[in-house]
Amino acid sequence: MHFKNNHLFKSFVLKPLACFAIGLVALFSFFSPENAYAYLNPTTSSYILQIILGFGLGVIFSIKLCYRRIKAYFKHSSPKK
Repeated sequence: MHFKNNHLFKSFVLKPLACFAIGLVALFSFFSPENAYAYLNPTTSSYILQIILGFGLGVIFSIKLCYRRIKAYFKHSSPKK
């Protein structure tokens, strides 16, 4: 992935995404019971991780796609000098 303004991508996409992930983990750890008395085998935890990563990458791709469409719309609609 190549961005002309890579610092803008890092500041507008990666930092809020990291803050959201940290907040989500903190929220789950705050509301989770002290002792779960449950067993999650490696297959289940791997599947949950794949769902979370797939959702996150899907959101990032959707934002990127919408951003490109909006940018292209305004680029073509501006008057040329």
